[in-house]
Amino acid sequence: MSEVHPVEAVALKLEELTGSVPTRQLIHGIARLEFPVTAAAVSCWERILEQVLDHGEQYGLSDIPAGPIAWLTMAAAPRITP
Repeated sequence: MSEVHPVEAVALKLEELTGSVPTRQLIHGIARLEFPVTAAAVSCWERILEQVLDHGEQYGLSDIPAGPIAWLTMAAAPRITP
């Protein structure tokens, strides 16, 4: 059985929590996940925040024409610790 990539694992957990598939972007080795701030997301915000704080390097909220989104960035490759 193969391991799930850390970015994919976080995306799957966010999808499970919010009911929305996060948008994924890869820019210069940094993955950015975005998802809409919906009633479902707000209702489990503490668990979402745990995922963001445990795995994200940067995070925030943005207001776009389609409505508010939450986002996080993380290294696309797993960190190697000595």
